[in-house]
Amino acid sequence: RHALAQVDFKVKNRVYNGEEIIIKSIKIDEVKYRGYFTSLPEPRWTTGQDTATLYFFEGSQKTGMNPESIGYSWNVVPQALKTHVTVEYEYRTSPTTGFTQTRKTCDLETDLTPGRHYTYTLSVGIEDVKFLLEFIEDKFI
Repeated sequence: RHALAQVDFKVKNRVYNGEEIIIKSIKIDEVKYRGYFTSLPEPRWTTGQDTATLYFFEGSQKTGMNPESIGYSWNVVPQALKTHVTVEYEYRTSPTTGFTQTRKTCDLETDLTPGRHYTYTLSVGIEDVKFLLEFIEDKFI
């Protein structure tokens, strides 16, 4: 079993025909990135207190009505996450009309365990970002 956990995202939109959501960035704030691993008597991690922001996506990607993978997968130190996801996106009603939003989700509360792959699906609307689904696999792919 792998010693780290893997995290990535899928994204979909909640807008009407003729409207678009274009993702500019997705990040998780306050992820612990240091720790100590011991294998005896049982494998376990002890995390430090240092945190960082992990950018999963930076660029410009249109969203659709169905969830699609976006950005990077990160291998992270197993930990109890209690933070939010920040999404910057552009909402367009036409190619020349729209505005940019930066929204935070409700707290992401997950106990990341070693060797598991976590995929979070975000549903992006005109004025909010919600978690739609959390999918956890027992191993990395």
